[in-house]
Amino acid sequence: MRCMRMNGLGRLASVVGAVVAAAGVGGVGGMGSAARADVQVFNNGPFITGIGTGAGGANVSVTETSAGAAVGISFNANLTPSARVTDDFVISGAVGAGTQLSHMYFYSFQTSAPTTAHYGAVYITLYNGSPSAGGTPIAGDFTTNRLIATTWSGAYRVSSSALTSTSRPIYQLDVDMSWAPPLPNGTYWMMLSATGDLAVSATANPMTFFVSPHAQGNGGAGGPDNAQQLFNGSYFNVFEIPFTQFAFCPGDYNKSHTVDVSDIFDFLTGWFAGNAAADFNGTGGITVTDIFEFLAAWFAGC
Repeated sequence: MRCMRMNGLGRLASVVGAVVAAAGVGGVGGMGSAARADVQVFNNGPFITGIGTGAGGANVSVTETSAGAAVGISFNANLTPSARVTDDFVISGAVGAGTQLSHMYFYSFQTSAPTTAHYGAVYITLYNGSPSAGGTPIAGDFTTNRLIATTWSGAYRVSSSALTSTSRPIYQLDVDMSWAPPLPNGTYWMMLSATGDLAVSATANPMTFFVSPHAQGNGGAGGPDNAQQLFNGSYFNVFEIPFTQFAFCPGDYNKSHTVDVSDIFDFLTGWFAGNAAADFNGTGGITVTDIFEFLAAWFAGC
């Protein structure tokens, strides 16, 4: 029986080899070694309200009239206890065992900081529901730094009476999400805190997508505001916060941010070795079906 199985797998490997040869080193459908494989899977809305209307032609994010003096919400990890913010996002169109997040863009400012300022750390935990309503952690912690890079977004957070203010440059925080498990379709929550360069609060920049006054605490992901701040052990409803979630392309088995022939060879190596990652469809077992479903995803591209 073992001999028959190995012969069958050998024939299957020959078929896959022929498919790879037909695809060519450059891949199929425009995919190749230079193809960027990460895809946007969720965007919580824009925060720019003016293009080129700020100081030096920069973009601006104008505070909402209903917000009064609340230009931002603190999520400073250096406070005791730390301040945190939480918001939800939706995963749809998951392939195989689920969507494998790769990274996230999160937007924040530090008052009186230069455009060259940085953040020291970003901490994040994923939940299966609202943390304030019984949601439990899926993965993550508040001790591991997930920050990849800090870049000025080209925009300032300003008030309507001071459009050319440069005191609050908004930074794009590139946050690693590859540690998260594959996520089936559904709604998830994330909670974050951060540390900055300056001795001021790291502040999550409220987004300005919804028309004021905001309907705080009444909606789901992509709807009216339901973001919250955790401060001194209590939750407070706040305006939505801008972020964008990205995921690896399902065919990017080796998580190289590209889809190319090496993904097929690496997948087959993992499949023959019985690696858990080769359970592409997430059934809890590694079967021939995983190979065909992975190949379908590889050819579909992103």
